[in-house]
Amino acid sequence: TQDQHGSVVLVKYMGGMDVSTNGKDFITERDARTEALWEDAVNELVCYSLLEDRGYKGEVFRVTTQGYDAADQIRQYRGAG
Repeated sequence: TQDQHGSVVLVKYMGGMDVSTNGKDFITERDARTEALWEDAVNELVCYSLLEDRGYKGEVFRVTTQGYDAADQIRQYRGAG
């Protein structure tokens, strides 16, 4: 939710994949297990309507209102403890 465009990008290529937002790539370990974990994480966020697919190839996603609300609740919870 910190990306000014609210975008998450998941790009698959011959040597693996990248999941990035706000200028940061979240896949730091280049192995199949880590890539599967991050791909599942993006798919789960879509299933819970926290992200929505903005492209036609499942590569560009955008944070939904529910996603921003969930992020706000997490920040508020972390600040209370």
